[in-house]
Amino acid sequence: MPGPLTCPGRLIVIGILSLLVVHISSAAWSNEVSDIQYGRLGSTVTLACRGSRKGFPVEWRVNGSSVVEQQAGVLDSSLSLPSVNSSMEGNYSCHDQSGALIHALQLRVGHLPGHVNITCRLPNHFKVHCSWTQQKDSLLPTHYISSYITHNNGVLEVEECVQEVPGSHRCIIFHPRMWIPKHMVNITEVNPLGTQQTLMRVDLHQLLKPDPPEEVMSMGVDGQPTKLLVQWRSPESWQPEDRPHSAFPLQYQLRYRPVGSQYWSMLYIEDNTSLMITDALAGHPHHIQVQAREAINPETQWSDWSQLIQAQPWIEPVTTVEPTTIPFLQEHITVPVRPSKEATSGPPLLGGVVMLLSLFAGIIVVVGFTVFLLLWMRHRRRGGWSKQQLSSMVKMKSLLI
Repeated sequence: MPGPLTCPGRLIVIGILSLLVVHISSAAWSNEVSDIQYGRLGSTVTLACRGSRKGFPVEWRVNGSSVVEQQAGVLDSSLSLPSVNSSMEGNYSCHDQSGALIHALQLRVGHLPGHVNITCRLPNHFKVHCSWTQQKDSLLPTHYISSYITHNNGVLEVEECVQEVPGSHRCIIFHPRMWIPKHMVNITEVNPLGTQQTLMRVDLHQLLKPDPPEEVMSMGVDGQPTKLLVQWRSPESWQPEDRPHSAFPLQYQLRYRPVGSQYWSMLYIEDNTSLMITDALAGHPHHIQVQAREAINPETQWSDWSQLIQAQPWIEPVTTVEPTTIPFLQEHITVPVRPSKEATSGPPLLGGVVMLLSLFAGIIVVVGFTVFLLLWMRHRRRGGWSKQQLSSMVKMKSLLI
């Protein structure tokens, strides 16, 4: 895992890098010293009046106004500013007794360079991406020198970590030596007040972490209510730019669960970009994610999970029965027509009257028989009827008929 350098060899490395940095930093600010003077916050800063005559008094002004004597002291035409702060920044100038300008400069104050926080990631075998942030803003113009160090057969080799955008806080190590996993990243902060190095040791094997799989999709399988086919694509950053089909193999881990559940089920597969879920919960949508890791070295890291997708297994379609019609019934249906007065006169009317009388007689017979049956059952319960009662009942029946 990445970590700061703590071994005794650190002193040797710092010494080598210091010689390189001192030369670079001195050249970086040489063109600015004549017009701008930098000072450290809280320290005493002395401004020299170049071009003045020794022994002749001078007058110092800041932003066009005379410098207050209580805040500064003039010694041999130089201006001494104790315990400077940001309010003392500005344009300073020294003048002779006649008010003529002798020399002018700008004062800027800030902090010494400090350590930075370095993070590196290795999404493939051919590029290490490193970035850093300041722990404290120096308030001064700052740039960075980025490099890395490897041990090759006992020899220290310093290589550049390339800043593709000058002045950015990012650099790339191209084609790192994976067979020498121990590397040391050096970021040097440089400003007009000095330099400060930050060293961090990285293990490339443990640092290797692919980007998440891309274009993950899932679909149901026709006729299979518990199956889901999941497909994806290996991360584009894993493919070498110059050899797109020679990437190292990846292994994949897939997790899925019904929507609303807290528990994931896991599946594993190597060097393949599709997988069949066979035990999905029928009729329920599922959440699915995939992650990747290099299949050869178990020390490498799993990628982050891919974007969450949702899919549902195949559901048997519901068939609806539509009402059917019988053709021959439609053909023979007749619509009744109200007969005219002429049609209702004559013999057909007599036949209708006979039918109505017959229906009425039948209803009377049924009612009489029912009454007879009920009376008979009632008398039987009481001990039977006499002959006179029976004859009366028979006569009643005959009269009804």
